[in-house]
Amino acid sequence: MGPPPRPPHLSTVRPGGPRPTGWLTVPGDADDLHATLLTALTHPGEIERRSRNARAFVVEQYDWRTITERYAEVYDRVLAAVPT
Repeated sequence: MGPPPRPPHLSTVRPGGPRPTGWLTVPGDADDLHATLLTALTHPGEIERRSRNARAFVVEQYDWRTITERYAEVYDRVLAAVPT
């Protein structure tokens, strides 16, 4: 069946891949929470690695320069669609 879908507010948490940014657990599953916490707490290097990845992700995605460039692109598209 697979894991349940992630809520939108957790879309930035990447538990796997080349640059994981954190851990996710199955909602309501105390055993999964226990196992995940145990894994995290017994691997301090992995906590540090995921912390660095999470910070880099936030800087890449939410830096003010990045945000203003995205807004400028939206405004440019909107203005280009306005008849003159």
